[in-house]
Amino acid sequence: WERPPSPQAVRLVAATLGLLLLRLSSAAASAPAPAAGSVFLKKTNALIEASPGRMLTVKTLAGSLHMSESHARRLFREETSLSLGHYLRERRIARAMTLLRSNAHPDITAVGEACGFGSLYSFSRAFRKATSLSPRSYASRTVGRGV
Repeated sequence: WERPPSPQAVRLVAATLGLLLLRLSSAAASAPAPAAGSVFLKKTNALIEASPGRMLTVKTLAGSLHMSESHARRLFREETSLSLGHYLRERRIARAMTLLRSNAHPDITAVGEACGFGSLYSFSRAFRKATSLSPRSYASRTVGRGV
């Protein structure tokens, strides 16, 4: 009989799977949406790209597009089958992952701020929720693996 895996091995496998799923979902989120010709989606993505270090919320995004939050959420879900809030969070985490991979000794607070998080705590909490790893652990495991 084989021994059951250690808790550390289980956490490592879970973290690896979480990273793979996040990469897949990030790739899907950053790929052109099914209705990529939509003026709404073009404007939405342009606003997201134009404000990488800003805490862009559905409310601020909808205001910039001159529509209500509920209308922006509905339009985005209809055109992409994704939640707008979830998409915004994924984009911020994906950007953080890129910044963390690009530097052997990243300033975690600076990375969080560059991705629109208001504090190290909020960045670390969101990053750990998305990847099952702390930003520091992710950086040490992935540095040099491409930007």
